[in-house]
Formats: sequence, structure tokens, C-alpha cells
Amino acid sequence: NGSQGGLSLKPHEVSLEALQGLWRRLDADCSGGVSIDEFMHFMRIEEAALPEVELTADEKLQVEMREAAEQQAREAREAAERRLAGHAEPKQKYATGRVIEHIKPTTHAEHECVLPFEQLRAVVVRLQETMTKVRTRRL
Repeated sequence: NGSQGGLSLKPHEVSLEALQGLWRRLDADCSGGVSIDEFMHFMRIEEAALPEVELTADEKLQVEMREAAEQQAREAREAAERRLAGHAEPKQKYATGRVIEHIKPTTHAEHECVLPFEQLRAVVVRLQETMTKVRTRRL
């Protein structure tokens, strides 16, 4: 059945002659059995002969999303390289055209999060357990 990765074909959908023909194509050495090598060879040959498949709407959306994410990553990398090279980013502007100015630059000390080691360890362990649960649910 389809839940086990099969083709979900019913007996009346495939003729005995078609199955015997498939078996003869798989059994290259006419031994009466199909080895893993024979099967893999057949699959590679047949895969190469397949026509290009039209993507589904979901697959097209995934491709578009992947390309958009790659574009964002590329732009972020380029911006980081410009900052490291000393080229400042242009300042943002309000819709009126007025430049957004930061009144006081922030420092790292203002954003520092100080946790005792045991609390930090507990957070990391909890995060790891959560990620493991998420991974096992996906599998």
C-alpha cells in the first residue's frame, strides 16, 4: 500500500505480462533473481530516461522561498562585508524624507545578559531537549 512507500497498484491495474516483462528487464543475467546491483543499474538507466518533471505548485513555492532566502542571505552578507570594510550603510529615512538619527549609540554593556552558570546550563539543556523532540516528530 502507499503508506509503506509502494506504488499502491491493485492487481487488476497491472497485467501479468507487464510484471514478467519488468522482471526480465531487472534480471540482467537471467539468473531468475534480481541482485541489488541489477536493481540499482536498472533504476539508474530508467531514471536517466525519464522526462523532466513539471513542478507542483507547492514545489514551485518552495523553490521561490529558497531563492528569496538565499537572496536575503546574500544581501545580509554583502552588508556585513561593507560594514567590516568601513563603508557605513546609508541612514534610514522616514517617509517624509527626514533621516532617522539615533540619539545615543547603544553599547554592548546595555545588552549584556548575565546569568549564573547553572541557570545558563539549565536553559541550554532545555533547549537541547526541545530540539530533540522537534527532530523526532519530523522523522
